[in-house]
Amino acid sequence: MATIDKQYLYSIGRVKELEKGLLIQTHLARILEAENPLAVLRSLGFFRTSDDHERQESIDELFERERKQNRTLLHELIAESPLEDVFLLPFDFENIKLYVKAKLTGNAALKDLALEEGKFRKQHLFQAIFENTSTDIPAVIMDDIKAITEEFQTNQRFAPIDARLHWRLRTLQLDLARRAKSAFLVEYLQRLSDTQNISTTFRRKFHQLGRETLAAMLLDTGTLAPGFFERVYDGGWESLAAAFRPTPYGELAAAAIADLRPETFLPTLDVLCANFMLGFLRTTKQMSTGIEPILAFYLAREQELRMVQTILAGKRFGYAQDNIQQRMRELYS
Repeated sequence: MATIDKQYLYSIGRVKELEKGLLIQTHLARILEAENPLAVLRSLGFFRTSDDHERQESIDELFERERKQNRTLLHELIAESPLEDVFLLPFDFENIKLYVKAKLTGNAALKDLALEEGKFRKQHLFQAIFENTSTDIPAVIMDDIKAITEEFQTNQRFAPIDARLHWRLRTLQLDLARRAKSAFLVEYLQRLSDTQNISTTFRRKFHQLGRETLAAMLLDTGTLAPGFFERVYDGGWESLAAAFRPTPYGELAAAAIADLRPETFLPTLDVLCANFMLGFLRTTKQMSTGIEPILAFYLAREQELRMVQTILAGKRFGYAQDNIQQRMRELYS
């Protein structure tokens, strides 16, 4: 145990240095306004995997390499902890969704869109889905694949596929966190489930969708039960805000409901949910022991990469700065 403690102490020291290289809000403004945003990013030392900063590569290639480097760094910092799988499994489930949909639609091109590998080799996932060969894929995932495939034959709907796999991912993540006795990660995953349920509920209400199918879209892995969302769904927006007031999400809900304009509501909701989760990660910044600051840094860097990639994509496709700015989230630093 002493060796592990020393490992984390050294890792936290590295993380504290690496945090100094994270972007701050003024950096985002510079990137957003720049005619050559990649040049700004390179001047800030944002890309950590390229020795040749003048090399011209695609944006997708740049960010794929950076995400892979972030995962490699996490592997080094947490010393083979089983908690690493919590952050690898989302890549696997993204690939599973793509492979399942490729098989169901007969669109083989979808499988070429698969993300980088997570815990499992993409070849093994492909074999599990297209050839029904389980290899090293857990039985619960194989059972899910079989169930959603059979259900699709009946209803021809993709939404239940996403919901079922999303639920399985979260239950596996929580199981890993609980077995490792990581109270921080358990709480993080529960809060993430809550904010995702809030987003799902508010989006459906905004689009005036019925409550009948709401429960099937909700996760039961948060601190607020799906029944809570079903009970408050049919009231007006003000009563919805009042229902959330006693919960940790009262300010989030009130801020989202304060602006119901069609052009701003959904991006504002996304930003508020992301900022709420970032606020939870920031609670680890003063910690000098334990695995929590390391996990928080990994998640902060992931969000930073996604945000910058969103800005670059918006500029590439000619979106107005105001439109891009609506989607800009807070940063960890």
